[in-house]
Amino acid sequence: QHGKIEANTAVGTYSGLHCNIFEIGVYRFCARTGGEKFIWIRAVANTKVKLVFEAPDPTWEELEVFRAAVTERIEEMDPVTNMPSCPLGALLPLRPRPPIPAVPQGDLMDLPMLGPNYDIFTSRTDTARSAAQRVD
Repeated sequence: QHGKIEANTAVGTYSGLHCNIFEIGVYRFCARTGGEKFIWIRAVANTKVKLVFEAPDPTWEELEVFRAAVTERIEEMDPVTNMPSCPLGALLPLRPRPPIPAVPQGDLMDLPMLGPNYDIFTSRTDTARSAAQRVD
């Protein structure tokens, strides 16, 4: 029963930069490239669809068509990224990015609502602290 794919077999994939890991049932696999992972997941998903709808076993001619489709998909892959290439190009035009907003300086920046002499530990200003020290 090792490696048996059934209609209810879970298929999963991990996302991440250069992550080629996917799962079929309780087994974890690692493809050589992201494009190869894509082809494996697609093949398993297609197999599961046939099992769910109880399709008859494929003929030798149908298997040849399936293999030719996989070969065609491999040939369509971009040789640099090993991912399926998009024949249409980008769907959205490139636009310039807005400038990165200025970041507050954290501890170096005075809080305008509290003033520059505010002591965060005692919740008093320096003047109030020195007056409290004189009273003590």
